[in-house]
Amino acid sequence: MKTFMALVSLFLMGQSLALPSEEDKVILNKTSEKISGITTLSLEKKSMKRKIRAYGSVLSAEPLVAARSRIVQAEQQLEKAKGYLFASLKEYERLQALYSDQQNISEKTLDAARAAWVADESTMLAAQASLDYEKKSLLLKVGPILLDWVISSSEGFRRLSLQEDMLIQITLPNTVFMPTPPSIALLQSASGSMIQAELISPSPKTDNRVQGMSFFYFAPYQTLKMLPEANVLALLPTNIRIVGVEIPRSSVIWWQGKAWVYLEKAKGEFVRKEIKTDLPTQSGWFIENGQGLLPGEKIVVTGAQVLLSQELLVTTRPSGEVE
Repeated sequence: MKTFMALVSLFLMGQSLALPSEEDKVILNKTSEKISGITTLSLEKKSMKRKIRAYGSVLSAEPLVAARSRIVQAEQQLEKAKGYLFASLKEYERLQALYSDQQNISEKTLDAARAAWVADESTMLAAQASLDYEKKSLLLKVGPILLDWVISSSEGFRRLSLQEDMLIQITLPNTVFMPTPPSIALLQSASGSMIQAELISPSPKTDNRVQGMSFFYFAPYQTLKMLPEANVLALLPTNIRIVGVEIPRSSVIWWQGKAWVYLEKAKGEFVRKEIKTDLPTQSGWFIENGQGLLPGEKIVVTGAQVLLSQELLVTTRPSGEVE
């Protein structure tokens, strides 16, 4: 709070506050470092499977529920039409037998029975075509596996319809080709943690905003905590391993729209460094070799925000040392 008020006072007095550069150092004596609660961690070499960043979108299950309702109605209409057709055919066959037996009925009566049979057959074919249309229409939208879920009213469909599980469409960048999607994808939940989503099937349609290969996954709502139409970061693992370091979430501060960490270059001497956050992990972010951080370097894990405040203040002082 004192740091914030000091910055406000400088602006109100019209003093010029120069923004620090990434090369500026923050130097703390032992007492200041202890009071500030600065702790560091030595980065360790780690490896992980390379993950491809993809665009995720939480879909509503309402179109599936509506399609299920239309399919059920079409099935009922078809069964009803089949019943009428069966009855009219039997009646025609009965009357035809009577007519053949010394013309015990009139030809007009036989023709009427035949007309009723033909009409019922047309109705049955129309009902069959309507059912086929509903199924094929849904097939073109969601593919055979989700179609089967809807038709059979499976447990998977039930969970989606009740939003116990959320349906997610994950679309790759249009420059990436992945013929076989991984069975598990990682999604960044509403809390920022990475959770697992299970593969359902490839999607027959892409996302118009991305235009890449697309897949359907599902994840429990209780862990995802996102509603339909929400966008979500998705990571699809590959079989390629990469080497680097993992930094904890507490190390990262956000300033001027970028992510930064502080490295301890010498005892009590700290330097701010911008990092990439392309590869989130359960506990923070993975930084691949060649992206600025190396095993063995000491990173600030608590107190980074304090260091940034001190760095902003030190630009207004004649000395770079914080008392």
